[in-house]
Amino acid sequence: MKKAKKLNKHQLQSAETRHALLEAAEKIFARDGFERAQLEEIAHECGRTRGAVYAQYATKEHLFFALQELRVERARRDVGELIAAIEKKDAHARRAAFRRYYAEATGPELSILDLELKLYALRHPESLAAWRERYATLYDPARFKEAFGAKQVPGRSKVKSRVLALNVVKSGLELAMKFQPEELTKKEMRRLLFEIFDGLFPEEVLGTARAPKPEKESKCGT
Repeated sequence: MKKAKKLNKHQLQSAETRHALLEAAEKIFARDGFERAQLEEIAHECGRTRGAVYAQYATKEHLFFALQELRVERARRDVGELIAAIEKKDAHARRAAFRRYYAEATGPELSILDLELKLYALRHPESLAAWRERYATLYDPARFKEAFGAKQVPGRSKVKSRVLALNVVKSGLELAMKFQPEELTKKEMRRLLFEIFDGLFPEEVLGTARAPKPEKESKCGT
C-alpha cells in the first residue's frame, strides 16, 4: 500500500486556508444567504484577505459549491459509517440504530444551507441537473434497501419517495425549530422525528415486523 504523499509547506498553508474559508463560509452563507453574503465578510470572519479567497475560489459561486460539496460528502460519510457499523446486526438492531441516527438534531444552520442550495438550483436551471444528481447519490434508495431491508408495500408510497422525505421533513422541522424555539424544543423535535421515522418506515416496510406470538392453549375443555 502506497503511503500518502507528504504535503509541502505551501500545500499545507493552502489546505489550512481552504479549511478556514469553508468554516467561515458556512457561518456567513447560513446567516446572510447566498445572495447577500459577501466574500469580504467571509475573509474577515476567518482572518484572511479577499485576495486569499480568490487564490482558492474564483467566484462566490465556487466557494458556495465547495461548501455544499463538503456538506454532502460529510453526510454521505456519516451514513456510510453508520451502515458499516451495523451491517452485521439483525434487522431490528439496524432499524433501531438508523432511527436513533435520524432523530439526532444536525442543527438549523445545515438546514438553512440545504435550503439555500435548492433555491440557488431552482433559480439557476443550468446547475439544477448537477445538484439533483448529487442528491441522488446521497439519498440512494437502493443503498437504503440493501442496508435496512426496506421493501415496497402495496398501496403505500414508493420507498424512494420515503427516503427523500426523511431529509426534507427533518430540514423543514429544524428551520421551524429555529423560527419557533419556544414551541419546538430539542426534546420535542426528537419525539417528532421518531414519530416521523416510524410513520415513513414502520416495521412492515423494513421487513422487521415480528410474527405474533401464538396464543396459549386454554386448559379448559371445550
